[in-house]
Amino acid sequence: MDSLAGLIALVPAPPGAAIARVDGEAERIDLRDARALYEAGDVLVAHAAFVAGRLGTRAQVMLFDVLELFAFVRPGMPFVPSALGLARALGLTLPHTPEQSAQSLHAIAQTLLTTDWLRNRPDRQARCQRSPRETARRRRTAQVADQR
Repeated sequence: MDSLAGLIALVPAPPGAAIARVDGEAERIDLRDARALYEAGDVLVAHAAFVAGRLGTRAQVMLFDVLELFAFVRPGMPFVPSALGLARALGLTLPHTPEQSAQSLHAIAQTLLTTDWLRNRPDRQARCQRSPRETARRRRTAQVADQR
C-alpha cells in the first residue's frame, strides 16, 4: 500500500519505544524521540490512547490507528487491543518482542486494507452461499427468539 509507505510503526517499549519502517527495519528509540515522532502524527500505532499514556504525551493531529481500522472492518469481533491481539485475530505471525510488534503493525494494516481478506472469510462465504429461502427462515427464527 503506497499510503502506508511513509509511515513509521511505533510501539511503546520502556524506556522509550520500538519503531519499524515499512521495509521491515526495526530499532529502539529513546522516549524523547518517541514523543516527538508521536506528536508529529505520521505514525502507525495500535491503540493511540494507550500509546499516548505510555509516552506521556498527546498527538497534535489524527494518527493512523490500526485498532480503529480493525473495528471498522471487523465490527463486533472480539480481540485484545494490541499488536499481538490483532495479529492473533487476523491469523498473522505473532510478535514476541516490541520490535516485532512494530513490524507487525504494517502487516496488520495491509491485511485489513486488502479486500481479498474480506472475501476469503469462511463466515462471509457461508452467508453468500445461503439461498434466499434459507436467509428468510433464519431471520424469522431470530425474530421469534427476540419476541420471547
